[in-house]
Amino acid sequence: MRLYAHKMSTTSRPILMFCQEQDVKFELMVIDLASGEHKQENFRQINPNGMVPVLDDDGFVLTESSAILKYLAEKYASPTYPTELKSRARINEIMDWFNTQFYREIAYHVTYPQVFPNQARPTEVENRSIINWGLE
Repeated sequence: MRLYAHKMSTTSRPILMFCQEQDVKFELMVIDLASGEHKQENFRQINPNGMVPVLDDDGFVLTESSAILKYLAEKYASPTYPTELKSRARINEIMDWFNTQFYREIAYHVTYPQVFPNQARPTEVENRSIINWGLE
């Protein structure tokens, strides 16, 4: 099993932490986000969206963090992903909130404008404004 990821990626880290905590063995394929490796044709053949993480489990490829976590939890019968319907629904609710609400603000409005030059706003005032928006 291969995991294409980078520790800098906020969507890769939950999978890396889960695998460490649950003792899931995998081959880590580090994709250098800072150099844009994830946007290169070689990687886009693995994930046409050009994003990490990607799990390749003997040819079965998943490209979304939440789907990967759920798949691994099911595959390894992890108690962190309960089988009881309402408990699992609550976990899914939290995971969806994280991926749709929290991640949008922390990534696009706080982290990216400070880390990736192409994501910064044209002026420092605009950049600071979008960062403050995300922090709120």
